[in-house]
Amino acid sequence: MKKILVFLCMALSQTTFAIPTFNEEQTVVLKGKVQVLKGLEDTYFGAENDRYPAISLNQSIIVNTMDGKVTTRLLQLADLTGKNVIPKSFYKNVGKPLTVTCKGFYHSDNAHHITKALCQVIKVSF
Repeated sequence: MKKILVFLCMALSQTTFAIPTFNEEQTVVLKGKVQVLKGLEDTYFGAENDRYPAISLNQSIIVNTMDGKVTTRLLQLADLTGKNVIPKSFYKNVGKPLTVTCKGFYHSDNAHHITKALCQVIKVSF
């Protein structure tokens, strides 16, 4: 009986603590906290300080793209829709809870960003 109980506990713990894996074209809702990353961007006129919207996730995720897999808890957010999905008030809410809907992901090797992976945002809610 003890062996069966130990086996069941081990099996349940392995499935409970599995890190979620998402593919690059997958639409996903993620929860975390508002973060603003600072970095340098190379421009025609030299390097400029810039601020980048990001989400610090409640748990780690694995992003699986053609360029490889990355495990991360920090995603830079990109508004590629042209509809100003990321509001200006985003920068005033650092540390507050955030829910983001991502239309897809990009690996750090093929996009201009400063985190391991980038989330293409279609919806933001505080």
